[in-house]
Amino acid sequence: MMISALEIGFGLSATLMALVFALSLQRPKRVRVRARRDNAPRD
Repeated sequence: MMISALEIGFGLSATLMALVFALSLQRPKRVRVRARRDNAPRD
């Protein structure tokens, strides 16, 4: 059976979205704080 690149890309994107969604439910505040800290040193 041949699997198209679109099917592979869709599967990977769906998996990544599921992981990000699960992490956001567990640590919504910590992720945002880290993002702000990463931008702070630039200033």
